[in-house]
Amino acid sequence: VGYDVLRSDDPRDFTSPTCLVTDTPHTTTFDAGEDGTLRFYLVRAKNVCGGSLGSASDGTPRSGGSCPENP
Repeated sequence: VGYDVLRSDDPRDFTSPTCLVTDTPHTTTFDAGEDGTLRFYLVRAKNVCGGSLGSASDGTPRSGGSCPENP
């Protein structure tokens, strides 16, 4: 299983995140661009179908961006 590590400024919005690393076998990474600003991170398996991030507590589907595929 490979993982994407995504970063966002808003914990409710991972639709246009910054991709820190893609298709890594690890669930952690170092964020060299961190400048002390509050950031939110999401680690997810690469086999997520359709960019789904599950559902909100009210049942509304959540969606998210994805990292580009490795060449």
